[in-house]
This record gives sequence, C-alpha cells and structure tokens, in this order.
Amino acid sequence: KAAPGTGSPSKERGDCPFTQRVFLELEELGLPYTATYIQEGPNKPHWFMVKNPTGLMPVLRVGET
Repeated sequence: KAAPGTGSPSKERGDCPFTQRVFLELEELGLPYTATYIQEGPNKPHWFMVKNPTGLMPVLRVGET
C-alpha cells in the first residue's frame, strides 16, 4: 500500500500492517524482492487490476503467478 497522496504507483510505503508483515518476512528470510506501492481506492492502475482482478492488497507475485 502506498502512502496517502503519493500517487499510484508510488515509491513511498504506507502504514498497512499487513504489508509491513510481508516486508518483515522477506527481510528475515533474506529473499530478494522489488516493491511497488499502490494506493487503496478506486483508482488503481489498469496493469495492476489485470494482474490482480480482485484489487486486494498486499499482493505477492512469484514469476507470473
């Protein structure tokens, strides 16, 4: 989840505890990742909705899955 008012996608992480837990797990396991922050609400980017039709967050993508 993006920080409020920072755009979508954004480079600023918001305060979602679920997203923070994902980051903690990735860091603890030492797994490489690339983060993309999306603002909640009705204006999610089209490419995001194509890859994730439910629009729910956080999302973890592994390869094309």
